[in-house]
Amino acid sequence: MTDPSLLHVSEQSTGTTRPRAAHVHVTLTDFKLFSGRAALTKSEELRHLATALRERRVPEDAIALEGATLDVSTGLFSRSSSVTYRVRIHVADLELLPAVLETIADAKQATLTHIEWDYSGGASEPLLAECAT
Repeated sequence: MTDPSLLHVSEQSTGTTRPRAAHVHVTLTDFKLFSGRAALTKSEELRHLATALRERRVPEDAIALEGATLDVSTGLFSRSSSVTYRVRIHVADLELLPAVLETIADAKQATLTHIEWDYSGGASEPLLAECAT
């Protein structure tokens, strides 16, 4: 039942908000399997990517290994096998995004899979204030 003493008000507003950060998702192929943060220093391809990103002012802790997939053709992990690493790069300063994308494009075995935009943290406050007035 609806309480007749209550007044329900609804308002909407539209606008454009800018993302605060981006998560760049990359896959990278190599021939040796390592796990955890060790993969970022021991895997040759990952190490080259991480070094190039640090040279572009991306902090070391912004690069995270999300997982790995093995491609084993003979049933055993051998020289003909490969591993595909899934890497996430947190770009807090969006001014660095073009440099990050260029670095990925320059990497031999890296492929950009997608970019996840982060709109958290008060980006919609002006829109909420407009609706409230």
